[in-house]
Amino acid sequence: MDVLNEYYPVHPTNPDHYLSDSEVSENNEHIGKLDKINENRKRKKNMVFDDFCIKYSDELWYIWCIIKDYTRSGYSSSGLLDRMEYPSFCAMCYENSSKY
Repeated sequence: MDVLNEYYPVHPTNPDHYLSDSEVSENNEHIGKLDKINENRKRKKNMVFDDFCIKYSDELWYIWCIIKDYTRSGYSSSGLLDRMEYPSFCAMCYENSSKY
């Protein structure tokens, strides 16, 4: 999908991809550390909101764009999704996730 999205952009680009190369590598190292923390633990350590947003940045952005396209196309008349902004959507996803 990423290759096709370069030729035929379906969604706008993720705003987190405007980071510099050093910031991206720092984020990837941090995500690797988060994955190692919970790798073999019986009792998993919960992620904080910022770590959750860093790790699932692309997934959150794609879901957000799909929801926005769905509501704009007239399939949904839900007032909640029309008034929700991206940061509040991320917070809602974090609160309803397993946080691991």
